[in-house]
Order: sequence, then C-alpha cells, then structure tokens
Amino acid sequence: MRFSMGRGFMRVILLGFLLVVVSGTWLWAEDKIESYRQLTQAKEFLKEGRIQEATNELQKIINNDPHQVQAYLLLALALQRRSQPDEQKILAVLTKAVEIAPNNPDPHLLLAQSHSRLRANNQAIEEFQKTITLGGDISTLVSAHLGLMAIYKRLGQQEKAQREFANACRLAPEVKDLVEQAEINEVTPKPILDYLQIEDGIHPPLKERVKRLQEKRAGGKP
Repeated sequence: MRFSMGRGFMRVILLGFLLVVVSGTWLWAEDKIESYRQLTQAKEFLKEGRIQEATNELQKIINNDPHQVQAYLLLALALQRRSQPDEQKILAVLTKAVEIAPNNPDPHLLLAQSHSRLRANNQAIEEFQKTITLGGDISTLVSAHLGLMAIYKRLGQQEKAQREFANACRLAPEVKDLVEQAEINEVTPKPILDYLQIEDGIHPPLKERVKRLQEKRAGGKP
C-alpha cells in the first residue's frame, strides 16, 4: 500500500511538471506569434508611410522581447524616415542591436551608415569592415564596400575609394553603371523625360551629361 501511494504521488508530481512545461511552451509560442504579427504590422505601417504607428508597434515588441533584433533594425529605419530624424537616437538603437547580435552583419551595416551620416569616419570604417568580415548576402556586402568608398572619397583617399569600388563591382557588376549614373545625376539634373531630349539648358541630354562628368573627373569645370 505504501509503495502504491508512492507511485501515485510521483505520478502527480510528474503530471504537474508536464503541465508547467506544456503551458510554458504554449505561452512562449503565443508570444512568438504575437511578435511576428506586430512585426508584420510595423512593416505595413512603414510601407504606407505611417511612421509613428510603426514606431509604436516596434517599441511594443522591444518592450516584450528586448532581444528581438529585427525590431531594433526596423525601429532605426522608422526613426530615420521622420521629417527630422534624431540621428543620435538612431545610433543608440543600432548600438543596442549590435550588442544583442554581434555576429549578425546587418546591425553593423546600419550602424556604420549612421556613423557615416554623423561624419564619424573612423567608427563608420570600423563597422563597415566588421560587416564585410562577418559576410552576409551580396547586397549587404556591396553596401558596405560602397559605404567605405564614400568615406574614403570624403577623406580624399582616392586609391582606397577605387579599391572599394572595384570590390563592389566584383560582387555585383551592375554597380558600375548605377554609380556612374548617380555621379551623372550629381553633376547635372536628370531630365524629367529622358526620351524627349529637352534642350532647356538645365536638363541636357545624356551625352552632354556624360561629357560633363568626364570633365569633372579630369579636374575641369563641370
């Protein structure tokens, strides 16, 4: 009889333990589902330009799960899209994201871009280089190389800038045309409709715009 009561007692304890585990797992799953729903909602708000609503959703996620890296990255994007971005606040959000996921290249890339916007060149270079070291998809690596290129050009280090440009082109050959087009647009405004070839003196045709870019690169007047 004593042995039977002992077995019954153990069964009660085991059943209670299993209930705790199952209920805990269920609550964890519910939290993950809710977090995913909020992330999806925040992305929709961002797509629609509803920045404050996106910010609110993302802040809820972070309050419930302080280790949700994607929420920090999206929050930084939302803050950047405000009419008057608070770059120091963006920097703080991305710094936290890097602390949470030090081996994820995406937070390092966004942190590097934030440092670059603040003209903190050394910190930006360090974060861009970490991004490249960690790897990631091609778009992340190309962005890091182009970020380094922009900083080196800003510092007048043309050889290093060319090296980073070559690295970006090696990963994605189409980058060369995109960067050249951006430089052309910087020299002269792009026509509203290229195919009309409007000669208004302000928006010259592509051939003339390319010529002006070549003159600028050669050191002549644009």
